[in-house]
Parts: sequence; structure tokens; C-alpha cells
Amino acid sequence: MNALYWFGEARREVSEFMAVVKYGCAIDVISGAGGEIKGIRDFAEAALAPGEAEELRDGVLSVAQAVNVVYQKGRNKLAHGETPGVLEDFREHQRVGDFLLANLFYVVTLELAAVISDEASRVSEVDRRHAFRCLKERLRERR
Repeated sequence: MNALYWFGEARREVSEFMAVVKYGCAIDVISGAGGEIKGIRDFAEAALAPGEAEELRDGVLSVAQAVNVVYQKGRNKLAHGETPGVLEDFREHQRVGDFLLANLFYVVTLELAAVISDEASRVSEVDRRHAFRCLKERLRERR
């Protein structure tokens, strides 16, 4: 729910650079990686099979590169003041963020629905880290 909140906030944001920050928050939360870029990339790559997100930039950006644009070069550098945000052009970062997150939500929501509807599933009873790892593996296996 938190990731969906940040995604909605990013889409409503007037400021391009603040939208990128919010997309970065959304991808961090949906991945459960706790701000670790490697974990965020791993989750996104598990969810989006090669070819599923080729339109990120006319097929030029990989999923890992898109995560770097949104989180590493976007959210982290903007939120921590390494990159100036005001009066800069972040339309491409914003476009990549929106496309990446929309695709992640589509895939992850369907998989979460399957987990929730499975009466034998006990994922809600396990530690949060293990639940995210289980989700990531389910995403990877669906390919």
C-alpha cells in the first residue's frame, strides 16, 4: 500500500524532480530492499523478465539501468542534495519512473493476489524479509 501511495503521489506531482524522488520511494518500498540499490535492481529484474519492459527508452534501457535512473541517479542524488533539482529537466527520469513502476505494479499485484487467494499460503506469518524474498522468487519463477 505504501508503494502505491508513493506512485500516486509521483503521478500527481507538479515538480519533475519531486516526482522522480517519489517514484524512487515507490520502487524502494515495493521491492522491500530497504534502500539497497542491489536489492531494488534484483527485485525489479525478477519481476520484469527481459523484454517485458523494453519500451523503457525505445529498448535502450535495461531494467537495471531504469532502476539506476529512477533510484540511484534520481531519488538518492536529488533527496540528498548531490544533484540540483530546481530548474533542471527531469522529464526523462520521470517518464522512466512512471513506466517502470506501472509495469512493476501490474506484475507484482497479480502475484500478490495469487498469494493472498491461496488458502495454504502462510506468507503473512513469516518475517517481512523472508516474505519479500519469497515474493521475489515467485516473480522469478513465473517466467
